[in-house]
Amino acid sequence: MKRVALKDLQKDVVINQNLYDPRFNILVQRGTVLNDKMLEALSYYGYLSIFVKTENEKNDEHPSLPYEEINALIKLIKNAEIEFTTYYSKRQHANAISHYKKYIEKRDLFVQKSQRLAEDIILYLVKNQIRIYQIFESKSLKLYGTQHAIQTALLSVLMGIDLKLTMQELKILFNSAIMMEFGNIIIPKSILEKQGRLTTEEFEFVKAHTAFYSKEFNDCDKMHYLVRIVTQQHHERFNGSGYPLGLKKHEIHPLAQIMMV
Repeated sequence: MKRVALKDLQKDVVINQNLYDPRFNILVQRGTVLNDKMLEALSYYGYLSIFVKTENEKNDEHPSLPYEEINALIKLIKNAEIEFTTYYSKRQHANAISHYKKYIEKRDLFVQKSQRLAEDIILYLVKNQIRIYQIFESKSLKLYGTQHAIQTALLSVLMGIDLKLTMQELKILFNSAIMMEFGNIIIPKSILEKQGRLTTEEFEFVKAHTAFYSKEFNDCDKMHYLVRIVTQQHHERFNGSGYPLGLKKHEIHPLAQIMMV
């Protein structure tokens, strides 16, 4: 498999990736023989290059995602969510201090374990040259909940790899995306599961979840301080319409800008 610039493509080559339009509707399926009409469509949608099958290629399948590590991370996150939710339900209890100490221990242990898994996953992505389209094609990653956080982490890191970010920056990106999931703990379930438009009051609840990261992980020395900043800013927007601070353009941390995409 090799990447070929669109201008250098010839008819009758075999496409070695699924190609999508801006709404992620499939344009051309992997294994399709290219023709003039397809070339026009790819040019129209802004493709500059694509992967094609090479002659005498024994295995045209790209390495799969590191599902063992991903599933381990999903399980870790879900267990942590249960622990954090339990703590929040008991924080007004008479034994609140005791609950808090246990919570801190489990929180820090989660951060350590998740960071180790994150590093393993990132190294796998780099070594095996995993492509962004593979994330969208994965049937195991859904667009909601914990798996959405994993998907965001994978996509952010792959963009970061293309941008030549350092390993440290890639780890910050990945862990920031993972931490997004925990802000939902403080949002009432009725709001999270509501169908339709939120009221102004309900949206204020949603906006408040970004404060969770800086508040609950502020004293966690196991976590890089930028993770809190990036996670808190991932709902900001270039035009200042985002939240919680209404930051604009370069006021938003570059790593948070990647997660915004």
